[in-house]
Amino acid sequence: AAFATVVPQGFTLLNGQRDVYVYVTPRLSTSPGQYTLNLIVTSGERRTLTYNVNVENCNQVSITGTQEKAFCACNSETFTYTVVNAGNYEETYTASVSGTGSQYVTLSEQQFILRSGQSKTLLAYYNAPCGTANTYDFNVNIRSLTSNAAASFSSQALVNSCYDFNLVPEKTFIDMCEHTVQENLLSVDNTADIDNEFTLTLTGPAWANLEKDSVMLSANQQEDVKLLLNPDYGVEGSFDVNVKVRSKEGKVTKDQI
Repeated sequence: AAFATVVPQGFTLLNGQRDVYVYVTPRLSTSPGQYTLNLIVTSGERRTLTYNVNVENCNQVSITGTQEKAFCACNSETFTYTVVNAGNYEETYTASVSGTGSQYVTLSEQQFILRSGQSKTLLAYYNAPCGTANTYDFNVNIRSLTSNAAASFSSQALVNSCYDFNLVPEKTFIDMCEHTVQENLLSVDNTADIDNEFTLTLTGPAWANLEKDSVMLSANQQEDVKLLLNPDYGVEGSFDVNVKVRSKEGKVTKDQI
């Protein structure tokens, strides 16, 4: 009765008969299923006519796609999905992303229209920044703007540390005298799962030098590189020495002052 209307709701009848119309209009929020409707007519006496109303799910949408992909940090990967309008009507849909990895995901489209039975391909571009090695879950959510139809698909990004590394100095502040020599160790730690070569460059005063300009490290190997400081007589003041390390594979760059 909540979504039914009878017309007319009252009348006078001398002889014969007349038609009465019952309009059944389920709301968008009405759940599909079987409903009972009683039409009650009273005029001194009471008569009841019972109808069975089957509310079908005429607005349906589905999504399937890539469940899992493994790739390297500092890289991008594409997840592919298929969205199908399984309902009876043309509908406008929105697409969104949620979950721990959603901040790294960009969808190829955020709104589109599908006719009944029509499907489309939706792409999710996952951009994994350097240093984000971990397992990330994200959901691609489809929701209709013209009905209550909705669907969601869960995917997982297995981001591996293929190119990441650490650059750790023994000291970040050194107090020394003129015409003396100081050594400061710079630790280059290849935390990735593959071998890699690292190039070291230095920006600073002429009396600051690195003992080598490149190191080749196996996976999970660490090596110390000496930073040599040898100011001449008369050198006084504060100086910044900037060491930059760049990996050959992945082109990851880290700086240390």
